[in-house]
Amino acid sequence: MVGLVGHGGAQLLRLISNLVLARLLFPEAFGIMAIVYLVIFAAEQVANFGIQPAILRSEGAEAPRFLDTAWMIQLIRGVALWLVCVATAPFVAAFYRKPELAAILPVASFACVLMGVTSTKLILLTRRLDLTRRVAIELAGQVVALTTMIAIAYHRPSVWALVIGGLANQATIALLSHLAIPGPRHRFVWDRDAARSIASIGKWVVASSGLSFVLGQLDIALLGRLVSPTVLGVYSLGLIIPNLLRDVSFRLSNQVLAPAIAESAREGDVTLQRRYSAARRLTLPATLLMALAAAMLAPAFFGFLYDERYHDAGWITQLALLRFWFAYLQVSACLTLLSMGRARTWVVSNLVGIAGVAAGCLLGFELAGLPGLIVGSALGMAASFVVPALELARLGVATPRLEAGFTVLGACLAALALGAGYLSARVIPIGDPSLHTLGAGLVTIAPLAFWLARRGARELRIS
Repeated sequence: MVGLVGHGGAQLLRLISNLVLARLLFPEAFGIMAIVYLVIFAAEQVANFGIQPAILRSEGAEAPRFLDTAWMIQLIRGVALWLVCVATAPFVAAFYRKPELAAILPVASFACVLMGVTSTKLILLTRRLDLTRRVAIELAGQVVALTTMIAIAYHRPSVWALVIGGLANQATIALLSHLAIPGPRHRFVWDRDAARSIASIGKWVVASSGLSFVLGQLDIALLGRLVSPTVLGVYSLGLIIPNLLRDVSFRLSNQVLAPAIAESAREGDVTLQRRYSAARRLTLPATLLMALAAAMLAPAFFGFLYDERYHDAGWITQLALLRFWFAYLQVSACLTLLSMGRARTWVVSNLVGIAGVAAGCLLGFELAGLPGLIVGSALGMAASFVVPALELARLGVATPRLEAGFTVLGACLAALALGAGYLSARVIPIGDPSLHTLGAGLVTIAPLAFWLARRGARELRIS
């Protein structure tokens, strides 16, 4: 619960930050930073040595020599990533035709060094389930970053406000990880057994995390080349709500669904089928309800809280929620298989998704511009869900009939709500059209919300 509350607080701070900075900065700044973060995160995922999973899983992770060795690996990795980003900055700037990236990327990527300096005791807090302290440290970093970015953007509006704010966030976390967590200070120690243990876990983490990153960021990578930084900046803001829903739903799946499935798998096939079916009967309609509500809210949200430069983010959000839905189906199904010890399916699913999303984005952009790219990306993500769905059916755990049913239901409700909002605005031309969409949407999805509340109450009484 603490982790979810902290995650919610972090998302709220991020939302406030975007609202304020959108008024102080220009869309191009967000587009430039989207490319910068893409490059940094790509480097991190490619060189993900599995330090966190190793500390969470290894029996000897509490030993100081193990933590010191992990910290040494993390530090070397951070410095190496920063040097790689510095060396490749001119090539990235040339590829995306953004000369300013050659100066921005070396500075922004210094965050890799700060992440390397961060104490591994921060990961140890998660192992010990001391989430309160970790959440406090991470929220402190966000508060410092928010204050820094707003102060700089107010006095000198430029992309550098975002760059320095990001560094302030990571520097705060690094400092507090050493000062605010009890335990011995790190020393420069190298333990071969500890390094070997980390490497044995890391080789699998590199493959899975790298593919997941490519699948999740492929649209940004392509758009950075296809459109202007201004359009990319508006697009990145349009992903705020879908990404928030993605983080919440994925975290719930990882912390609730996966452990329950793992326990059920140990108890036998009948228990597994029963619990998985019960979980889907609650999580699928709940996720669909969140997506539909967000789709109805998005035009009013960006229309009233952002200036006209960002109003297109409303319809971008609506289309991007298609991809969110299929991504949720894919991840929840793959997590279930992973909990059953079938990790290979996730790799295959990601490979299929990468091919599908790349083809869908390029073909969709060619046919219909940015809207076509977003829809094509969603269809590519839908293709990635086919792989785990077939595997679950082959194992006799579940068929994708329920997912297909809720997908059709969601499409019908969305079409009905948007159509009713459009007609309402034509018949009663009073107020902003986005308010008509919001009102019609709330009326349309109210029966689903009522049905879900009754089903949830019944499931709780049964359990």
